[in-house]
Amino acid sequence: MNSHKNARLTFLRRLEMVEDITQRGLSASDAAVAHGVSAVTARKWLARFLTDGAAGLADKSSRPAKSPRAIRPNIALAIVELRRKLFTQSLIATYLGVSKATVSRVLRRAGLSRFSDLAPVEAVQRYEREAPGDLLHIDIKKLAFSVAEGAVLPILAALLLSRVLGTTGVWLYYLAGETAALLLIGLWVWKKTGRLPWEGDAVLMLDKDFGAAPGDRLEISPGTLQEVAQATEAAERFCLEHGETPRTSAHIGLCVEEMAGNIIQHGFTADGGKHHLSLRLVRKPELWVLRFRDDCGAFNPTRYVPRSREDGLGIRLAMKMAREATYTHTLNLNNLTLKLSAGEAETK
Repeated sequence: MNSHKNARLTFLRRLEMVEDITQRGLSASDAAVAHGVSAVTARKWLARFLTDGAAGLADKSSRPAKSPRAIRPNIALAIVELRRKLFTQSLIATYLGVSKATVSRVLRRAGLSRFSDLAPVEAVQRYEREAPGDLLHIDIKKLAFSVAEGAVLPILAALLLSRVLGTTGVWLYYLAGETAALLLIGLWVWKKTGRLPWEGDAVLMLDKDFGAAPGDRLEISPGTLQEVAQATEAAERFCLEHGETPRTSAHIGLCVEEMAGNIIQHGFTADGGKHHLSLRLVRKPELWVLRFRDDCGAFNPTRYVPRSREDGLGIRLAMKMAREATYTHTLNLNNLTLKLSAGEAETK
């Protein structure tokens, strides 16, 4: 029994009150006065006692006997099962003929709002060692490279230049070295992109044909998981408005949901700083180009190695859907470009 703090009648007091009426001959009004309640309350408990016996004096649930607007259990079960088969929320709503809000509510109760929720929680692995430093690791390769770059190469270059220019050659090494490095970087960028290195898109290593007319591109900058959900719907709607099939539109929305959600959930919270994410969706002939750019820590999803079969399920699914995935980290920016074939109904 779970009576509230101001309740005058507990189960035993209710039983005592109805016994005063049925066995001791008190009227309902007199019994109500004796127990500090109204005559209406006394008659209510007397009626329950005469109908159901002592069991009728217990508290009843306030839940309604019927909920005609509640979702049927078989529909809720179907929503969960389709989610476990990697259906998006929009696709589930279309397939079962229910609203997106209903699908979202059922999946939230089941704890399956995101695809990453399908992966089981991996047990924490703890290591114990007898003494501190047993797992100490020193990267000898990096150390050797730093010594060669900071000492050996400058000394050799200074010796060679000093034979020709004397003491002045030693100081000229630094200017000549930096100039040569800039020239090599410029040549490498030009070879990769075919454009001059001081052009912004060339430095970011973007494709030559990435530009598009305003009507053929969608640009969004989500900052929270709620805004990611809105961006997902906007991307699907943008694809449908450009004549794309519902299935491919759902695939593009899935890529937006998983990749942008992963950046905000993990990249934005990694160092506690303020970060920015920009998303661009471009319509090309027979092709969709989806680009994510953020200023979080470097992370290459194209070479992501999961720790288990279920780990990084959303990332691997997005990489599988893309016909081509390209990642660069330039000027402290992560640039991920996904290319998906237009009208492609099946994932690879």
